[in-house]
Amino acid sequence: MAHHITDINKQKHEKRNIFCSTPDCELVKLTPTDESDIYIVDFLHIGQSKLNFIELLFNDKDENCFLYARNKEIKRELDKAILTENGLSYLAPELLLLYKSTDTEREGYQQDFELAYSKMNNEQKEWLNNSLKAMNPNGHKWLHHAS
Repeated sequence: MAHHITDINKQKHEKRNIFCSTPDCELVKLTPTDESDIYIVDFLHIGQSKLNFIELLFNDKDENCFLYARNKEIKRELDKAILTENGLSYLAPELLLLYKSTDTEREGYQQDFELAYSKMNNEQKEWLNNSLKAMNPNGHKWLHHAS
């Protein structure tokens, strides 16, 4: 569901993401609901060819750790979760891959895994492998790659 924010004082705090799209964006379809300014969101996984859509995801943290949204028991120290290079902060590759691990068949995700995993250090790989095991007790295809 999406909430069209027209009045910041009437915001709903149900989801922790914000997305913006232009009227010509083909990636996102909004369908109105019976509730004012609330929409059903359908994402078409056709690949983005122009900058007409951006999504910002927000996660929780405690005093020292980034908390994985799907399992708050999976944590990463903030200084390892948010990396900075040339003044630009970004999410560590092992966390990004953990999010992508829930949909490995989506176009590009397997390639993202292979490229990022090959560049990660042993500690990052170990953290990702342990997190994948915690989220997938019956196994995950990326764990076979790690062996």
